[in-house]
Order: sequence, then structure tokens, then C-alpha cells
Amino acid sequence: MTIAKLLKSYRLAAGKTQKAWIGDIVSPSFYSKIEKNTTRISASDLIEILNYNHVNLADFFSQVTNQEKNGSLTVKELNDRIISAYYHNNLSQLKKIKHESASTLLVKQEKIALILDACIALISGSDTQFTEEEKIASKSLFFSTENFDQNSLVIFCNFMYFYDFDSNLVITKKIIKQFQNSSNIEIQYLLLAILSNMITMCIENHVYHQAKELLIMAQKIPTQPETCFLRIAILILENLINYHDDPQQIFLDNCQKEIEQLSILGMTESSRDWQKFVAQYHD
Repeated sequence: MTIAKLLKSYRLAAGKTQKAWIGDIVSPSFYSKIEKNTTRISASDLIEILNYNHVNLADFFSQVTNQEKNGSLTVKELNDRIISAYYHNNLSQLKKIKHESASTLLVKQEKIALILDACIALISGSDTQFTEEEKIASKSLFFSTENFDQNSLVIFCNFMYFYDFDSNLVITKKIIKQFQNSSNIEIQYLLLAILSNMITMCIENHVYHQAKELLIMAQKIPTQPETCFLRIAILILENLINYHDDPQQIFLDNCQKEIEQLSILGMTESSRDWQKFVAQYHD
């Protein structure tokens, strides 16, 4: 079912007029066009209307079809293209995908637009291209997701920079709960990446009790050759946490050994970043 039909269906089920349904979020004339499917609603306005009417976001979006009759690409195909372009640092390709997706009839176009804007902002090195409204809307989509897939994990791992500490923590715990027993190596890699990011944020915010809880989660994930770099990162964080609890030089020495391992593996830039991080947060 389309977003337009779903909105109308939910509104009628609630026994509300269009004006009562939207409050002051959008104008009545604009909303009337949305239900007639003659104009599109932004992701942020859609989520605000659903929250205003206490509609479960996961239930709502689960009823939205992935592709309308005349759509040429599925949501998954677009997601795959976006992730490929992002990991190849291809800004021009991302802009091309954004232009192409804007002309399709995909009902999840709003979500795709959010993902594209965030990817473009990350590659451009400026989050000014990703507005506060878009950050809130994209974060709400993660909050409403009941079952994450691999693409969602990739996106969240890279978008954590845009969100506040508490939101990242809630979403991280949801993800770990879903995938904690996964034997998929790619999933395990992503879980460690997310946990590494989150533990780093805990240390930056001096929330060490939470860092320890997340560290235990990371230690339960099996070690694989593919996760070598992330295991080193986790060990650095573990020793930094230990030093906070018991300031013995051996823990800082252990950090230095792991940082040197990164340099030996050819990850000189990452090695320098960790060196700065340990120097800043070992006090």
C-alpha cells in the first residue's frame, strides 16, 4: 500500500478529520494533496504526523510496499548502489543516484533521500549539507526499525557521527540484541565496528560503566581474520578502560603495543588517530 493510502486508512480508523490528524505540522490544503497522492510528504513531516497520532512507525512502514507499479528500481537495488558508491568515495555517483531516485515512484523515496544526503555529507566532509531536520528523521527511522538487515548496519555504523550519545546507545543495544548469536562474518565485523564506535563515545563522554558493558558484548563476538583491525581497536579501548580504573603504566604500554601493530599492518593514519585518542583520554 502507498504512503498516501496508508495515511488515509490510519486516519479514518482513528476517526479523525484531516485537520485533527495533522495538527499544525503541515497545512490542511497540502495534506489533502498528500492523501490524494498528488504530492509527496517529507520524511520528517511524515514521522512527526505518525508520532503525533501515536502510530507505531515500524508497523506503518512494514505495510508500505517496496516498489510501486511504475518504479524501475527496488529499494534494495538502490540501497546497494548507494553503499557501493559510498565505499568507493564516489561523490558524483551518489549525486547521480539522488537525481535518478528523485524521478522514480518509489514509495520509500524519502528514506533513500535521507541516506543519500547523509552519504554525500560524509564524503564532502561537511555535515552542514545534512540538516538537523534530516538527522532527526533518519534517527527516527533507526528507532522504528524492528529487524535490521546488513545494509542498515552499514548505514548506521557510518551515520553514528550524526546522532547524540543516548540515541546511539539505544540503537546499538537493539542491534546487538538482534545479532548477538549471528555466525555471519560480515555481520560480526559490523557489530564490532558499531561497538568500537560506541565504546569510543562512552570514553569521550566519561560513561565508563556503559563502556564496560559494551566491551563484554564485543568480547563475546568470535575472533575472525577479517576482524583483526577491529579486535586491535577493542584491545586499545579495553586497556584504556582498565587504566581509568587502575592507573598502572602497563595498561598504557599495552595500548602502545596495539597501536604499533596497526602501524606494522600499514594502517599508519589509523595508528596516529589512536595515538592521539589515547593521549587525550588516558587521564
